[in-house]
Amino acid sequence: MSYLPTLIQTELLRVFVDMANAGRKRGIIPAFFDQRPANFDKRLAAENDIYILMRQRQDVDIARYKKYAGTDLAEQSKTFANGEGIIITPEAVPFVARFYKRKSKHVSTTPKAEAAMKRFGTDREREQVPSAQSAQAPSTRYQSARSKEVGTPVLMRRHKLTRPSTASTEVEHRASSTERQFDSAPVQEPVQSARQEARFTIEQEAEFIRRYKACGSIREAILGMHLGYGRYQKHASHIVRERNLRRTG
Repeated sequence: MSYLPTLIQTELLRVFVDMANAGRKRGIIPAFFDQRPANFDKRLAAENDIYILMRQRQDVDIARYKKYAGTDLAEQSKTFANGEGIIITPEAVPFVARFYKRKSKHVSTTPKAEAAMKRFGTDREREQVPSAQSAQAPSTRYQSARSKEVGTPVLMRRHKLTRPSTASTEVEHRASSTERQFDSAPVQEPVQSARQEARFTIEQEAEFIRRYKACGSIREAILGMHLGYGRYQKHASHIVRERNLRRTG
């Protein structure tokens, strides 16, 4: 970012640090990679739970390793082979491990931003997610309907002295009339349910669990949070079944 003005660099760094500090409750779990541990921002390093320290030989990098893994493992990192590194768990227990090349096939998919919005977003943000997806749905159905009904047009070479046959003229007329019919037909918008189901945020979920353990009623717990029972009842029932909640008060 050296080519950017200082003010823009400062603002970008501030937003990046805010994302690292408050991103988890929004479903964003960052992973940071840096070749030089000495250049890594300490504000970002403080938010990490798992550290993987690979081979380093510079004095400033070894000094940073000593703060995380101790003097012995830091000095040992100078002689690490390819794939060897120090792993520090959330319990602050460092140990040496070796990473091998993956042989199994990676079949999972990367979560999209829409999934995080549905899980951790506000009610207004959740309502905007399906509307953005449904805006493209009519055009997709319209194109697929035309492709099935009309088909791909075929170009035929015809001699300039021969007259067009009656059969080919009728086929062209039917195709053009069908195209005009689809062009003039209005595209129906998808009917959305007026009553959309909602999901708790992390703070709301914790508050619901506390209230449910106190009263033992899903309805009373939701209404006590001043939320709509009909919108949150399904998600609340799922939480009770998944966590096997019982009344403790």
